Amino acid sequence: MIPFRLEQGVPTIFLDTNVFIDAQYFRAAGAQAFLRTCKFAGFDIAVPEVVLDEVRGNFQQGLSTALVSLTKAERQVARFVTLNNSEISLDEEIEGFNAFLDELLEDVGVDVLPYPDTTPKDLVLGGYSKKKPFKESGEGHKDYLIWKSIVEGVDPADGPHIFVTSNTSDFAQEKTRETFVLHAELKSDLSEEVTILGFTGRQSLLENYVLARLDGWKPWSDSKVDIDVESFAEKVIGKELPYKTMYGLEGLPFSNEVTITMYGNPENLDVHYARIGDQYMVRIRGDSECLFDGYMDKWEYFSEHSETMSGSDWNDHVVNVETEAVVEFEIMATYDPASGELGGATLKVLNEIEDDIYQ
Repeated sequence: MIPFRLEQGVPTIFLDTNVFIDAQYFRAAGAQAFLRTCKFAGFDIAVPEVVLDEVRGNFQQGLSTALVSLTKAERQVARFVTLNNSEISLDEEIEGFNAFLDELLEDVGVDVLPYPDTTPKDLVLGGYSKKKPFKESGEGHKDYLIWKSIVEGVDPADGPHIFVTSNTSDFAQEKTRETFVLHAELKSDLSEEVTILGFTGRQSLLENYVLARLDGWKPWSDSKVDIDVESFAEKVIGKELPYKTMYGLEGLPFSNEVTITMYGNPENLDVHYARIGDQYMVRIRGDSECLFDGYMDKWEYFSEHSETMSGSDWNDHVVNVETEAVVEFEIMATYDPASGELGGATLKVLNEIEDDIYQ
């Protein structure tokens, strides 16, 4: 087999299987915007064929399991109420997903790396070698095929290239929350001219590396295009915010399963753009007053918050509470002057609390 070679002179982002799963298979416009932003910023995107086979297999397996659970739940509910037929065809959904995936990869311009020139003997011996990415137990054949696909497909002419995976236990020498250093045993498979940086997720890569390649942020008033940014922002938050669940929000006196049940129009918009050639990346920051639903300890609610927010019994210890708070958001979108419209967008809540700060 002749090794697949990517276009020379362009750094490449290689995606692992878990990136697709974490992005809910890139079905949402916000997740797809990540792919388009990377391409916009001048990166190639490459996915090993073995990853795509894993993605399709995981989709089929996950959907099949979910449908079994749905059927069991419907049978329980049907004991109390009459249900309309909600039959879902597993075969049709799988066929539809496969078609969607192929169309997305072609539309974005993602390169598919073929299976590596690896023999069954390589896999067997590798399982006993305990060399990364194999585990101590000998498992790791799919990870090995993914890695060898990258080794055979990487172009040393430019870089540094990027590998995105949350599977740092099998690929990393050391790691932080957002990045990792490739394991020395894996580096030995690469020529000295090749550098591969490791990122553990899409957002950290986007914020800390991809957007840095853009030609600086400039005030929107300096742009020579006329776009109704306010209407676009309303459309994005109307799609992304309703019933969004998060761990917590700065300023809210409760956390864990905090849900936005209503949202207000975007206000205080601050818009900037960056450009590569005649393509634009637009950053829209603003805020929206939203209605939140969550849970609070009864003692805390009645002693401190019963006069400022509504609440109702949930159980002996917890109150279901509702209150208003301001969401600070950032929208990233692309603009193509040829079409004259803003494209797919990704939204981030800037004042979201993602972890338990009391741990």
